[in-house]
Amino acid sequence: IWGLLSSPPVPSVLYLLGFSQYQTRNYQDASENLKVVASQNNKQGQYAAYYLGLSYLALENLVFAANALEEAKTFALKS
Repeated sequence: IWGLLSSPPVPSVLYLLGFSQYQTRNYQDASENLKVVASQNNKQGQYAAYYLGLSYLALENLVFAANALEEAKTFALKS
């Protein structure tokens, strides 16, 4: 869907989409959208990393889940 846009989507839009997908248990799509936002070094990136970790847990991808949750925790300690 993003290939149809003339410019990349705004991170806040990706976060809201990913969070909505997480809430509706669409964990695969949620992880793809949240992954983009989780790399940001701000609060939104922290929240994205947290929900990314939970999405990976639901997908039973434990290594990726641990990494994402660790990233969310690390950001919390820095702020």
